[in-house]
Amino acid sequence: MHHQIGLKIFGTSIIIRSKNIECIKMLGHEFQFFSTPLSSAKYNILLELSEIPAGIMPRLFSKKISQNSITYDDGSVRWNDYFGKALTYLDYQTGHAIIYSPSIDFIHELAYLMILSLSGKAMDQQGLHKIHACGISYADKNIIVSLPSKGGKTTLFLELCKQPDVKLISDDTPVIDSQGSIHPFPLRVGVEVIPDWIAKKDFPVFKREKFSDKFLIPLQDLNRSIYSPSNNPNLFIIGLRSSGDYPQIYRATSLQAFKALFEHMIIGIGLPMVVEYFVKNDLKDWIVLFKIFCKRTFAAIAFWRKSRVYFFIMSSDPKANAEYLLNRVKDL
Repeated sequence: MHHQIGLKIFGTSIIIRSKNIECIKMLGHEFQFFSTPLSSAKYNILLELSEIPAGIMPRLFSKKISQNSITYDDGSVRWNDYFGKALTYLDYQTGHAIIYSPSIDFIHELAYLMILSLSGKAMDQQGLHKIHACGISYADKNIIVSLPSKGGKTTLFLELCKQPDVKLISDDTPVIDSQGSIHPFPLRVGVEVIPDWIAKKDFPVFKREKFSDKFLIPLQDLNRSIYSPSNNPNLFIIGLRSSGDYPQIYRATSLQAFKALFEHMIIGIGLPMVVEYFVKNDLKDWIVLFKIFCKRTFAAIAFWRKSRVYFFIMSSDPKANAEYLLNRVKDL
């Protein structure tokens, strides 16, 4: 018997099935905001918790070899061999995908990234683009804070969430449309240590191949509402960590604003996805990718024009950073 969940992510329908209910529970926990009953979908992903079947992949020449996997193409079908730890099959034409692995943690990680990669590309083509940042609403303002990877974005987000008047947009990837408007993309918060102010529960653990394990905390456990931004003013905050004792905030230059948007939205550095699922490596797809690049650029410019942009020098004290930012936001 197969267990399944249905997802609808900004119009892209996905059904995930597995005989192992734990695989389904974990993904259902993460994508709860997008969960919906479905009888058919654009993408159907089967999770096979088993050893990789011998001879399942035909004899093919490798298309690409990366640090993570070896990619093979067979017409509309793409195979990714994760050096014997997992094997994925994806038919771009039919939308049928299979992930084989004896490791439930690796299956979960690959399924999570495949879902975000496939739905993310469809969103890009619709003019809906993720930015690697956290997003909240406070004092009648929409606030997007970008930081480099490992720059303390989640720590700052959780400190901001302590304040009762803060509403949530996204902990990691708010969505910007072609008009420069913001949309929520709530998943869950991944932390290595659960903050003291969050009620202790048996939170699922995201065990990853290349990175440290994380506890997955649903946004509803933060006791803050999910907010769909309206016509409130946008503040785009470009964060930078420092070893100083006091945070500072000041108007950013146009060059600083564009550099941050280019890195975290147009190129998408830090966005959770897998290139092997996002890029097909054929002429038709390169045209699609060029159009996506243009769409992201125009959306970034539209967002820039609709936002007041500030540079935020953070101190080494996360609590002080959050309090300072929220106090300043009222006057910005």
